Amino acid sequence: MTKYWRAQASAALNLLGSFLVFLSFQGASTNLMLVTEKGTKNVAFCIGDRAVLGLTDDGRGTAMGYGCPKGLDAKPTAVVNTDSPGLAKAGWMILALGFFLQIFSIEKPKPAIAPQVSYGPRQKKSKH
Repeated sequence: MTKYWRAQASAALNLLGSFLVFLSFQGASTNLMLVTEKGTKNVAFCIGDRAVLGLTDDGRGTAMGYGCPKGLDAKPTAVVNTDSPGLAKAGWMILALGFFLQIFSIEKPKPAIAPQVSYGPRQKKSKH
């Protein structure tokens, strides 16, 4: 197997392995949010409309169990689960094989050869 074909095979294995790892995960949104209020800079970790944990107004302490501040940029937190662990393991093993194969597809560096200097008689420049 030539180094070119090893490089091609490693690229295909890396693509296949990363696709399998991608397919093995499932993402879902929850009602957990990290809210920052723009005017007062209040920060709270909220579940639904209740703040589970938040900073006090002076920023030196924490408070629990109050209403969630109204933030305009609050987005739900994503939770990622492994839907099929076997697919993830297969994907990681294929990725490892692809990277291992990639090591053997690297060309060895060749020493730089200095250009040979001609030591023959010098040519006189003609004046025109």
